[in-house]
Formats: sequence, C-alpha cells, structure tokens
Amino acid sequence: MNQKFKTAGAAAFMAAVLMAGGMKAQAGGNVSNSDSSAVRTDFRQYLPKIGAALRTRYELDTENASSRFQVRNARVRLSGQVGPKIEYFMQADFCDQGKFQMLDAYAAFLPDTHWRLIAGQTRVPFSPDASRAPGNYFFANRSFIGRYMGNQRSVGVKACYNAGALPLYVEGGVFNSAPIGNHEIWNGHFTYGITGSYTIGGVITPEIGFKSDVPKGGIRTNLLSAALTLRSGHWFAEGEYVLQTYSRNRFKRCHGFNVQAQYATAVNAGIFNHWSAELRYDGMSDHSGALPGDDGLIVCDYIRRQRVTAGTTLSYYRGSAHVDLRLNYEQYFYPSAYTVPEGAGNKLVAEIILYF
Repeated sequence: MNQKFKTAGAAAFMAAVLMAGGMKAQAGGNVSNSDSSAVRTDFRQYLPKIGAALRTRYELDTENASSRFQVRNARVRLSGQVGPKIEYFMQADFCDQGKFQMLDAYAAFLPDTHWRLIAGQTRVPFSPDASRAPGNYFFANRSFIGRYMGNQRSVGVKACYNAGALPLYVEGGVFNSAPIGNHEIWNGHFTYGITGSYTIGGVITPEIGFKSDVPKGGIRTNLLSAALTLRSGHWFAEGEYVLQTYSRNRFKRCHGFNVQAQYATAVNAGIFNHWSAELRYDGMSDHSGALPGDDGLIVCDYIRRQRVTAGTTLSYYRGSAHVDLRLNYEQYFYPSAYTVPEGAGNKLVAEIILYF
C-alpha cells in the first residue's frame, strides 16, 4: 500500500512539474514573444496522445440458463514522439474480466521511412486475426486461433519494414519466453516471430507467419500461419489456417482454422450511421499449452471443437472513434461423449464497444 502511495505521489509530482513548466512558458517572463512561442511548441510536442477501448457485455449460456455481466476490456493507450525519429507507446488493460494487465510498453526508432525498430514489451508478430485490437474485432469473442494459438505478448526487440512503393510489409523479432508479468527471469530459450504480407490491387492480401515459442518453461512449439484477406466495397472476408507442432513429437499436431466474412454499409438510424452483419466458422483440433505435468507428460488442455458465429453490429462512426452495439450467437460442436463445462457451450453475447 505504501508503494502505491509513493507511486501515485511521484506521478502527481511529475505532472505538477510539467504543468508548472507549461505555465511558465506561457507566462513569458523575461522571454520574448517569439521565444515563448517556441517553448510552448517544444513542450506540446511531448504531450502524449490518449486513446481508449472499453468493452462491456452480457453473456447468456443458453444450455444451462446461466449468465453474467463483464467488463471485458478497459484499455488506455498513451503514444507520442520525442523528436522526429523516436516514438513511444504504452497500453494497459485496467479491467480484463476484473484483472489489471500491462500490455505494451515500448520505444520505437525510425531511421528512415521504411524501417521501424522497437524495443520493449509488445505483441509477438504472427497471425492477422490474433493481432487485432479490441476496437477492430468483428465478433465479441476471438477466434480459437486468436485466443489459444496466435495471441502473445512478450518483452524483446522487433523490426518492421514497409517497402513504401510496393505494398509489402514484414515484421519480425526475438522475445523472452518468460511470462510478461515477470521480467526478472533469466531465459535459456527465446520466442521468435515473423510475419509478412503483400496487398494485390488494394483488395487481396495474402499473409504468412511463423512463431517458435517455449511457453513458461514448457517445451518448444512451432507454428505456421497462412491467411488470405479480401476487402472490396461493402465486403470483408478472411480465411486463416494455423499448424502447431510440438518438439520431439511430445504431442500430436494441432490444426486451427478461421473463416469469417462481414457485409457493412452506411445507414441512418438515429445516432447510428453504420451497420454490418458478420458470419464466422472456426475450429481447432486437440490443443496443449505445452507445459509438462509432474510426470513430464504433455496433456490436452483444450479438446477439439468447432463453432459457427452469427452476428450483427450497429455503429456510430466519427473519424477514428466509434461506438458499437453488437449481438452474437455462438453454436459449438464438441465430440459427442464430451461434457461441456458451463460457459464453454452455446451462448448469446450482447456487447457495447467504445473506441477512440
């Protein structure tokens, strides 16, 4: 508790110093008008841009007649520049199903218009669907690829290359294999990720990715991803396949797939100016988190399943900000002898998303 007060006090002190500096610059004092304007300009360029994403929802388990309310995300982002070549980005989820989590904290160096070099805590490059932020989700719940196979953040370094004249983008890096909640662990193995995409005619984007990971001291797994995205007029469609293998064949191969489509159009419905309908079919074979038990064996953590999701979204857009009202129904398909846990089966999800 004392540490929290100390942290809050330090933050308040720094804010006071910055405000005092800004007020002093504006007051002018013995500084000429032109010098005062320069000081204000220099001060303002360091102020961060603030963004946020809030997702709150109601879920109904239609098989067990049980339900719950959730704040699924309450994310705040701070980003800015320190000079023309250095950027920073920080993002925290203040409420992810009731838990706090620091997501991103990195500095980026831009040596030229093509390269971006990043150091800190960030997302491991791999899957297009797993890389989407909550404000860009098409459905209330992520695909199985996005939830179990592709989504990962860690501490490390990565490089991003944009070809400029060519619609080619490549991103890759090396990261700690330790959990992001503990940066003190010394690593004997590292996590690697790389992805590349090329847009054809401004419409079709094929993307491939590779990730090699040793999760929390488990065994190494290697994942390959192949995806194809189509954007044309009112339509969006995407298909992705992921193959996950385990070192020394300690567990059978896992196959994941995700096929999704959206039709979107402008509407005039009160305050709302945008409407869309979504459909998804995704699945995953038996999957392991690659953590050996006390007997050294790798077990199946998530049994094979498939799912069909149908949804509709009514939105208000203004620039980069939007408010979404989303309704989804999810129909699951499990092996016939499997007893589905509460909340893991068919469900209805109503969600509000605020993003700016």
